[in-house]
Amino acid sequence: MVAENLGIKQQSVTNAVNQLTKKNILIKKETGVFLLNPQFFGRGEWKDISKIRYEVELSADGKVMRLKDTN
Repeated sequence: MVAENLGIKQQSVTNAVNQLTKKNILIKKETGVFLLNPQFFGRGEWKDISKIRYEVELSADGKVMRLKDTN
């Protein structure tokens, strides 16, 4: 849908999302669902923004990020 609305190829959108994820600007929550990294983006009161956290797990293959709900 994004590619169609922008008039570009779907692969271009996929590449951009992958790059944003690698740079930790987007955090993958599940297949096809991403969140903006709350360390860079936030709107509203800090008490609400601070509830969004992520954990970093290190493995032999590299860094894996996942969301942690603190509610």
